[in-house]
Amino acid sequence: MQENTFHLPTLNETGDPSGIFLSDRFVQLVSGGRGYDRNCAVVIDTDDYEILMPLEREYAKKLAFCEVTEAASYFDFTGHEYKFKSHEQYVFDGIPYDVIYSEIVIYYDDEEGKPCTKKYHSTCWFDISRAFHGDIAKLEDTIVRLFDDFDEDTLRLRHLLELRKRMINSEALKRQEKLLPDIIAFNDALTQALHEMLDKAHYAWEKLSLLNTTAQRHVTKLSIKLFFGDYPKLHPVQDDKRETLWAALHDSELNPLYDSGISLRTLRFPEDLAMSFDSLIGMDCPPPNWNEGLDQELTKDLHLTSAFHNVFDHMNFAITDFIYVRNFVEEMEVEFS
Repeated sequence: MQENTFHLPTLNETGDPSGIFLSDRFVQLVSGGRGYDRNCAVVIDTDDYEILMPLEREYAKKLAFCEVTEAASYFDFTGHEYKFKSHEQYVFDGIPYDVIYSEIVIYYDDEEGKPCTKKYHSTCWFDISRAFHGDIAKLEDTIVRLFDDFDEDTLRLRHLLELRKRMINSEALKRQEKLLPDIIAFNDALTQALHEMLDKAHYAWEKLSLLNTTAQRHVTKLSIKLFFGDYPKLHPVQDDKRETLWAALHDSELNPLYDSGISLRTLRFPEDLAMSFDSLIGMDCPPPNWNEGLDQELTKDLHLTSAFHNVFDHMNFAITDFIYVRNFVEEMEVEFS
């Protein structure tokens, strides 16, 4: 990727942000084919995450004017109008971005003196991870502060949880051998909990099916999910901030895949009546070990379940969030005709 750095007007006294033109691959993957004329990635160096969004909007406006001034330099324009289009969030290659789409309308006269207009579009990407400079504690403090009132900022807070997971895992996985006993203990506890969940589902279905011959209502469907219990008492850090982070990670809007439970798929009857326990936990396919993302040699004999992989790889829990969990809860839903 060829990078052409350019300097634009400074936003504040703390730094002079610069932009980097993005590759075609980046634009195709994250702009969704919007057809915007130019795209740039921008870093705003600020320690105050709360003021990041207004700074982004101000900077995007200045960037749009700079782009238009350059693009329209070949003719004289009589006026211009800036329009803010949208402020969105995306994750690209694990990095969360705030994205601002802008439009500027240029007014000018053609060769015959007739008034004309031309529209220019600008897309500005802001790497919000740079606001934390790798400081996990600062990031967690921001998440806790925003979690109390995130109704209008759900996507941004979800991205911060994803960023937190990546930052923690990048450090924690450097010492996997120290985490190994808890990884094994968690996987064993999870496997036992899933076995009990399957047994309870069969027992409930059998008992409810017996009522079909006498009751006015007949059971038609049963589903059961497994979730983590309370914040783990084995976790080495016990404080109010941990409890709040745990609550945020259990929120269905901030960690949406967790809403379907820990297992890779939700157990449903009657569809899954014939499913074996090995199939439920992913031990019926070679090799029977879902250790993607971990040290392959260190974990080659662990028989990590598909549920372990689901939490570790697909959800917003960092590995040190869940490997201390030993208690689980089930949620069963039954439908009657």
